[in-house]
Amino acid sequence: MGKIRGCAFLCDEKGIVEQVLRNDFGFCNDECKGRLFASFFDSTSHDKSLSLILETKAKNIVLDYHLDVYLDDDQKSLYFMGVNLGNQLLIIGADNHKEALEFTDKLQQINNEQTNQIRQLLKAQKEKIANQNEETETLLEELSRVNNELINLQRELSKKNAELERLNEIKNQFIGMAAHDLRSPLGNIFSISEYLVLRNENLNNTQKKFVSNIKKQSSFLLNLLNDLLDVSVIESGKVQLKKSKEDINQLIQSNIDLNRELAEKKNIEIKFNTDNESTQLFIDKNKVDQVMNNLLTNAIKYSNSGTKIQVSLKKKTDQIIIEVKDQGLGIKHNEIPLLFKPFQKTSTVGTQGEKSTGLGLYIAKRIVEAHHGEISVKSKVGSGSTFCFTLPLQSTE
Repeated sequence: MGKIRGCAFLCDEKGIVEQVLRNDFGFCNDECKGRLFASFFDSTSHDKSLSLILETKAKNIVLDYHLDVYLDDDQKSLYFMGVNLGNQLLIIGADNHKEALEFTDKLQQINNEQTNQIRQLLKAQKEKIANQNEETETLLEELSRVNNELINLQRELSKKNAELERLNEIKNQFIGMAAHDLRSPLGNIFSISEYLVLRNENLNNTQKKFVSNIKKQSSFLLNLLNDLLDVSVIESGKVQLKKSKEDINQLIQSNIDLNRELAEKKNIEIKFNTDNESTQLFIDKNKVDQVMNNLLTNAIKYSNSGTKIQVSLKKKTDQIIIEVKDQGLGIKHNEIPLLFKPFQKTSTVGTQGEKSTGLGLYIAKRIVEAHHGEISVKSKVGSGSTFCFTLPLQSTE
């Protein structure tokens, strides 16, 4: 055996020692026969020794088990391996992995048939480890290749994103410039057509119809241009709120008064209920006006004659809740997610053929969110829609 020290035990399938083949360390002797192999170890290594027995039985050969033994009151860590010999388990321990293998090869107490079986199992284990190492290297090479591809894709994506941001900024600038330049002549067309509608005594019926249509179309285009200007500002990330202390009740009432004539033309009644006579909020008045006006005009647009629009304000602990509820056409369930996206339109058409730019609710959403509030909708086809938005009570800069 030379200078190599080791220990070897033949156990049955339950891990009971049947024979002590060698024990150069002296932590047990022939009295160990009939005892569980796991009983040689303290609580620290007891469970690991049981796992060694079970895994040896299941896998035929296991390596790299480190168990602590006591030698003359000194603790020593030994390397153990297990081999399944069919109806017996061979457990071998040594100072390290290499000496355990050499100790196994030189152990004389086991017969040639068992030795050959051990060697075959060790050979198979080495081949398995070699194959695993080869597979690991192949996998690492593939991972490295994929990682390099991902890095290159990320670089390319970053370049594309930067280019898209630049193009988007140019687009927003172009939309803003075009809308601004077109608004003035369109405003003049609308003003002239409005004057002709009021002073139409010298016009025949056909001319009156043409002038009315010019006023209607120029009004729609002006609204579209105003929305495009708002969108270009929003998309550029340059939305700036000019906040001041405002009475939200008065703001809502003024918007109702502004839209009452439009509602009366369709024989629609607007009612306002509030649980507070006065509620002061720190908001951008013009922009919140824009939100309320959009919700009210939409409610009127999609409501039938003879119906009601209910506006309500409720005060909660940290926010106010504003609802605009109509008895209109309602919106299809699958189209609701489109409402707050730019340039998206639903299949619902105004009850008198009114047009929509597809931008108003998107702008309203961004304004509400800029105030740290939320906007939502509940709707059912044939039963109307309820739009709701919140604004915080506390001042938020």
